[in-house]
Amino acid sequence: MSLQSPVLYGLSTEGVNFVKKKYGKSFPVIDESLRLTVATIDSNLQVELNSKRELSDIVPASETISKAKEIFFAPKAKRWGQDWWEEISHHIKFIGNNISQDQHFINLMPLARGKNEQLINTIETVSGLSAGKDFGYHYMPLPANLAITASIWNGTPYEWSSGQTELDGGETGYLIKSIGYYLKLFEEVWLNQSKSVFISDYSKGIFPLTLSLESFDKGSSLHGIANVLLKSSDDYVNRIVNDIKLKLREEAVKPARAVIYVIWELDDYELFDESHYLRAKLVARLEEHFGEVIPLSLKKMENLILNYSVSKESLILACTKNSANSLINSEVSSRVVPAVI
Repeated sequence: MSLQSPVLYGLSTEGVNFVKKKYGKSFPVIDESLRLTVATIDSNLQVELNSKRELSDIVPASETISKAKEIFFAPKAKRWGQDWWEEISHHIKFIGNNISQDQHFINLMPLARGKNEQLINTIETVSGLSAGKDFGYHYMPLPANLAITASIWNGTPYEWSSGQTELDGGETGYLIKSIGYYLKLFEEVWLNQSKSVFISDYSKGIFPLTLSLESFDKGSSLHGIANVLLKSSDDYVNRIVNDIKLKLREEAVKPARAVIYVIWELDDYELFDESHYLRAKLVARLEEHFGEVIPLSLKKMENLILNYSVSKESLILACTKNSANSLINSEVSSRVVPAVI
């Protein structure tokens, strides 16, 4: 059977963006929750993921996988820690039951050290095939700007497999680069105090830090740096809370009477759920100190401003650059607090 390419296993924004950039054309996407294939269309990404699904476009995932030359793996990380790993293992068993000779499996999910070997062992056990000999296994963790590819493939030279590192080197290299990426954010926020990094920006990169804590020995410098960086996201939240307290004090508004609108656009298809994670932490901390906390999208906040009045006891916390730019130019600009420190 002639294999087609590619297929993406996992309804995630980052996964769709990556495969689109690689191929620049339409390709099938598997909704990992339903185990059904949703045909994409050549248009805006959000339209692709939210478009009305035609019955002719919905086929069993097993059928799509069996026809693919490349299987890109990027299921949404709904939970972190052991629960997340159990979810990944569940998906990998499904892949193993459907992968065949000469196919290539490309793992886009960042993993802790040693976890790729566990995935390979699972696929080999379930499929009866051998990685490197019968199918290619490639590690290309997202985000793409941190991509390091590690490959196991001994057949005809594959377009992405030449000159790449071993799995352990790929895993370690990715985690070190992830720490370096977040260090730059840390420097901008805490050392340069540039006020250009919103809390939404600071959420990007948290997930790989949790993998570094799992991967490096507790006494090691890399574990220590990752731990400090992860804690700095908590410090960011605390600073935002303190800034709001200060503004309320200046306006003689008691915290218990204050209403805080949290404006943060969330992507339900975000691969690592980092924005959801940090927004939930922010909202929980705000609820400890203020009378009412209301998370809203920018569109809903704009509708509220248009149709109702915003009381003097209310503050609007703009957590993204886009929402801050929009709301600061509105009639309630005096009530807007950009979520930067």
